[in-house]
Amino acid sequence: MRKTQSAQRMLVLGVAVVGLASACVSPSPSGVRIKGYPADLIFGVKPIVAALPAEALVPGQPAPTPQVISQPETLLPPQDFPAVAPSFPTGPQTELQPPVLPCPAAAENAFASAPPGATVPLKTQPKPGTYRWKRMGTEAAASTAGVAIALHGFEQRVIRRIQDLGSSTNTTSLGVPGSSTPRGQVFSFQTVQPSLDGGTVVTTFKVDTEPENLTVSEGVGTPTVRQGPPDRGISIIEIDHYDSAGAPVSSFKPPSNGGVLLLPLEVRQGDSFQSVSVDPATEVTYTYSGLVTKEMDVDACGTIISSWLVTGKMTVAGAQSATYGYDVAFATEFGGYPVYEHLNENDANGKLDIVGSIGQLNPGPLPAGQP
Repeated sequence: MRKTQSAQRMLVLGVAVVGLASACVSPSPSGVRIKGYPADLIFGVKPIVAALPAEALVPGQPAPTPQVISQPETLLPPQDFPAVAPSFPTGPQTELQPPVLPCPAAAENAFASAPPGATVPLKTQPKPGTYRWKRMGTEAAASTAGVAIALHGFEQRVIRRIQDLGSSTNTTSLGVPGSSTPRGQVFSFQTVQPSLDGGTVVTTFKVDTEPENLTVSEGVGTPTVRQGPPDRGISIIEIDHYDSAGAPVSSFKPPSNGGVLLLPLEVRQGDSFQSVSVDPATEVTYTYSGLVTKEMDVDACGTIISSWLVTGKMTVAGAQSATYGYDVAFATEFGGYPVYEHLNENDANGKLDIVGSIGQLNPGPLPAGQP
């Protein structure tokens, strides 16, 4: 398994894949040895194991024919659809009934129960619990001798620790005397997912539903942009990586108001932005250049969830640098948690192109020992 900065793994987003070639890097300036792959915040190889401590859970020749790796699904929560073997009719019936699928596709005329709002509604937060996620994609690296490996299957992710952080930062027109509009809310939540090296990654998100924004136009013919603090919407404020035994491996923790912005709020389609976030202890820097592209429906195994899709590029600088495409979609109507991720990297480490998406709207219970 290649070892590199855990802080170079972007979200949130946990898909089971084969690890890339092994390599080592020197410890970061803080003396912490960091390991992983630039996607291990999104993609992993092992499901979350309930027995881990609560704090951890948290190169011209024709291309070879892709191999297929499908790992068994384990430790999944109760689903909101039947996951049983195909059933067939008995008695006088003459036609076979269609098999019951473990992850059925939504009907062609299915639609989302609610559209994605321009912001997260007041008093709306993610539901804590265990969620199934779907994954598919390909990987080609030194560890696979350049052979393209097709990857598909399921994994678990957890949403936990919803914490209220007070009122929104926008005080110019909301919640002031004489205004009929209440101030927005600020809260955080954690996602827990498997990492490529068999460990666990815990990502802490911060949501400010009504942040301060400044609209700036530099003149005729130039785009109008919004500016404001790094946490003006949905941002990542901490990333913690644990090994398979639950021991801490690395941490990325910028200042409380200097997170990695992934979706500005209120949402404006076509809005482009750049976020730069630095951990002063490790000197690791994340730079994300994003574009709010469109509303996107995500098929959660038969249930349509509407979301806002952000496409962009992530650059991580530190003891070892990495740049990769990172697209992510958030369901604002359900508290602003991620429901889709696409990671695309093609560099000296190999090629990785993986998509992950949520597989259920209503979660199962938290694993044993989870707060």
